[in-house]
This record gives sequence, C-alpha cells and structure tokens, in this order.
Amino acid sequence: MKEVNITIPDESYTVVQYQNNGLPAIATINEPILKFEAKEVFSYELFITIDFKEPNNVGMPSEKESKEIDDFVDVLESKLVGFLNKPNVLIVAWVSWDGKRDLFFRVHDPEIAHKYLQSIIETEGIPKFDYIMRPDKKWKSIKWISKLLKGKR
Repeated sequence: MKEVNITIPDESYTVVQYQNNGLPAIATINEPILKFEAKEVFSYELFITIDFKEPNNVGMPSEKESKEIDDFVDVLESKLVGFLNKPNVLIVAWVSWDGKRDLFFRVHDPEIAHKYLQSIIETEGIPKFDYIMRPDKKWKSIKWISKLLKGKR
C-alpha cells in the first residue's frame, strides 16, 4: 500500500462560551482541524465522555476537579495522538457542560485507539469515562462544531 503524505495543521484553539439547553457550556475547538482536507485518512470519530464527580448547580466542575480532568485529558490526548509528525488521532474539541466533559477526536487506525482506551478504562484513580468510536468518513458528526464556531464570530 502506498504511503500518503499529508500535512497536519498546527493546533490552534478557540474558546466559545454558549448556552446549551439552558445551561452554560464551554467549548475549546481546534479550529484548523475543521478545515482539514484529507478527511478520509481520519475516517473514524471518537467521542469520549467524562462525568464530573460533583458538578455545581449549573453543571460545571469545581476548580480542583477541573484541574484533575485537564491533567487526565492531557495524558489521554498525548497517548492517543502518538507521534506529532504521524498522528493516529486528531484533536477536534472538548466541551464542558451539564455535569460532563465531552471530547471529540478524529481517528486514523481505530484498533490502536480502542486497545489503548480498553487498557485504561478501569484504571483506579483516573476519571471514569465512556467512549464511542465509529466510521464517519465525511466528518458529519462534528459539523455542529463548525456551526457553533461560525455562530460566535
């Protein structure tokens, strides 16, 4: 099989605050990925949900829990992405709202990502999470993120 050379855009994040079903939501969006042309190379979506242990009355985590989740997400992303010059996963966005943090990724080889996630899902001391990974060749599942970004300009 011929190896294809593609250019992965540098990460650049935009924070969008909005209301979702009457609750505050904060989205951190890797804007350049939304314009990525070689969509077929990352043809799987990966959606991870981390539930907050004790969300406040508007569904957001405490400062302490937010830091714990941020640290976990940093490690999770570094392991899923792999090598920056040839990543297996692209970071799209993460959204905090309604007692949870939702993480959105695009995946090249789903088996690699699945094996890693299965190896840590029951690990003591990390935030509990669930995930869904499925084919999405045209990136339809994240179109709402592009619309959210356009709506806040």
